[in-house]
Amino acid sequence: MSTATNSPPGASTTKQPSIIYILGAPGAGKGTLCSYLTQHYANVYHLSIGDHLRSLLALQTAEASQQLLGGLSQQDFAARMQRRELLPASTIVAITRAAIDSIVPQASAAGHQDSIILLDGFPRSIESARLADAVFGLPSWVFLFDCPRELAADRFLRRRRSTDDDIGVFGKRFEEFERVNGEILGLYRDRVVVFDTTMAFEKTWEEMETFDGYLTQLGAVEVENGIDG
Repeated sequence: MSTATNSPPGASTTKQPSIIYILGAPGAGKGTLCSYLTQHYANVYHLSIGDHLRSLLALQTAEASQQLLGGLSQQDFAARMQRRELLPASTIVAITRAAIDSIVPQASAAGHQDSIILLDGFPRSIESARLADAVFGLPSWVFLFDCPRELAADRFLRRRRSTDDDIGVFGKRFEEFERVNGEILGLYRDRVVVFDTTMAFEKTWEEMETFDGYLTQLGAVEVENGIDG
């Protein structure tokens, strides 16, 4: 079900990457489905903000980390991550901007003039959304992966990306998502497309294939002999 028309409002004619925000509660299936989309389309790239932030924890050079962490010290960044706090809007937008910029040369080297980035797990606050709009423009679409709390919790606990992931962590993140999601969706109301991700993966993929117009309008190129729906 879509709350948007099948034409990106204000589509840009530049060769900057098209950005699609992927929103959903933890365990809604964002990462799994984004991974399959990148396999289905040659010029679609998946940028998981959560995974990217965890990778930044491994940085060893203080000077490099200051540049990549939006001005935060490695120690401050690590402490905030350990406490599972949202990063300041200026920091997360700077980190996201740098990550997007790192993908553009990859797309160009692969011969993709039109590239699409699935920004998974961003934005997580209205402040970050508004700042991102000013820094790298409005998203072409906002895909909301809709999944009930009980099913999302079960998936979250089964995947456990950290030994600290438990029902308490899930509850905190789910409530945070519920608290801010309505305001974020309201900001992008004419760009929102809702996908029901409660079903088995195969059926969800079939539903997503019915919406491939949202990607092909942005220049998505299907992989030859790619994934069968």
